[in-house]
Amino acid sequence: MKNNLVIKAVICGIIIIFGGASFIPSVISGETRITPFVSSMNATLIVDDEGDGDFTTIQDAITNASSGDSIDVYSGIYMENLEIEKEIVLTGIDSEYMNGGDNGKPVIDGDYKDDVITIFTDGENAPISISGFVIQNSGYRDSGIFVDFSVDIEISENVITNNHHGIYVYHSCITIEENIISNNDWGILAEFSNHCIITENEMIQNNIGLQLESSHELTINRNVFENNSEFGIILIRSPVNDISYNNFIDNNRNAWFKNCINQWNDNYWGNRILNLPIYIIIGTFQFSIIPSLFIPMFQFDFRAKSTPN
Repeated sequence: MKNNLVIKAVICGIIIIFGGASFIPSVISGETRITPFVSSMNATLIVDDEGDGDFTTIQDAITNASSGDSIDVYSGIYMENLEIEKEIVLTGIDSEYMNGGDNGKPVIDGDYKDDVITIFTDGENAPISISGFVIQNSGYRDSGIFVDFSVDIEISENVITNNHHGIYVYHSCITIEENIISNNDWGILAEFSNHCIITENEMIQNNIGLQLESSHELTINRNVFENNSEFGIILIRSPVNDISYNNFIDNNRNAWFKNCINQWNDNYWGNRILNLPIYIIIGTFQFSIIPSLFIPMFQFDFRAKSTPN
C-alpha cells in the first residue's frame, strides 16, 4: 500500500512539473506578459556657446530635455529669452567647457526685449531650479525672471540686474535664496503668491527692493535691503508675513505697508535717530468705500537689532 502511494505521488509531481512548464510559455505567448524592469536615469545636457557641448543655446537644450533632466550651462554670453514649462535643473557653471577662454557665471541677456526667463507650469507639480547665472536686460516693463502659475520653483545664487522687475512672481509658490538683485526698478514683485520663501538675498540699488501685493504667509528673513532709492520693502494687502533678521541699510525709506498686519522681528534698521530696541514701521489704512480717506497705521519691531544681523 505504501509503495502504491509513493508511486502515485511521484506521478503527480511529474504531471505538475510538465504542466507548469507547458503553462509558462502559454502565459508569455498570451496577452498576459511579465514586463522586465527597465531603469531610467535623468540625463545631463551640456550647453557651451562655442560648440563643445550638446547645444550652443540654452533654449535648444530646454526644448530637447525630458522632464527631470539637468542642464549645465558653461561660461559665456547667451543672448536669449527662455521659456521653461517642464521640470528641469538649470545650472550655470562658472568656467569654460573644453576649448575657449570664458570664465565667470554664464550670462543670459534678454537684449532689452521681453522677459529674460519665463517659467509657466500651469500649477502642475513640475519642480524647476535655476542657479548660477547673471540674468540681465529685460524688455521695458518685463522681468529678469517671470514665474507664472507655478509651484516648487527655486531661484538661487544668481545675479539679477538691469531689468524692470528682477523677479516677478504671479500666482506662484517659490523659493528665492542667496541672489544678488540690483539695479532693477523692482528687485522682487510678488502678486497673489502665498507661502513663498525669500531668504539671504541682497536687494541693492533698486527703486524698490521687495513689494508684495495680495500675498500672505511668506517667510522673508536674513535679506539685505540696501541703497534702494524709494523703499526697502512695501506690503499692500499682504498680511501674516514673517519679516525677521533682515538688514535695512541706507534706503530712502526702509518699509511701508497698506491695509495689512505683519510680524516684524529682530531686523536691523539703519537711518534711525534713536538706537532703541523698538522700531516703528509707519503705514496706512485706506477705506474701500472712501478711497480718498487714509488713516495712518503703526506696526512695531519690538526686538530691533542695534547692529546688522
